[in-house]
Amino acid sequence: SEVIERQALGPGAAKYVEYAGNIHRSGVELLTIIEDLLEMSRLELGQIRLREEVVPLARLVRDAASQLDQLRDERAVGLVFGRIETLPEGYVDQRAFRQALVILLSDAVNRAAPNTVVYVDGILDTNGAACIIIADPVRVRHEGGQLGKAGPLDPFWQSSAYLAGGDQGRGLGLVIARRLIEAHDGTIEVRGSS
Repeated sequence: SEVIERQALGPGAAKYVEYAGNIHRSGVELLTIIEDLLEMSRLELGQIRLREEVVPLARLVRDAASQLDQLRDERAVGLVFGRIETLPEGYVDQRAFRQALVILLSDAVNRAAPNTVVYVDGILDTNGAACIIIADPVRVRHEGGQLGKAGPLDPFWQSSAYLAGGDQGRGLGLVIARRLIEAHDGTIEVRGSS
């Protein structure tokens, strides 16, 4: 920004546009990090207020998935729905629950290799509780040891396998999703198979 402000490369230099783009992208990334940290703080302090209402869970899953159409196109990752239409209505805060689903789905899409699919299923467990399952090819092949003491649901955790693949995440998304799900008295699990 100093180079642009001083016009160090001369008035109207074309390079300024590139520099301005870099500054903008960095600012957006910094804003995202700050928003994630603020959201984490609110969740940790129990300052989130849910406005719960009865909502079809299948509709929320499809709404969340539709927000990722561009990302899926860019990454060439398909999305396959299983039995989500069998999910019942749930008493949830639409915004918070959808946010958790978007985080979980985008995490899966970002980790999937091009020309693979992320599978989304819905079932009722033995107690009749609704379960939404998101299976991505990377977690399915996850090395067993990576899900030991610290794991993807811990703040700032990143798998060496993901880092080797160039993942640039901050390690907060799944933690925020977990807190949002727990605020609804739900649970979230990350499982891998060796």
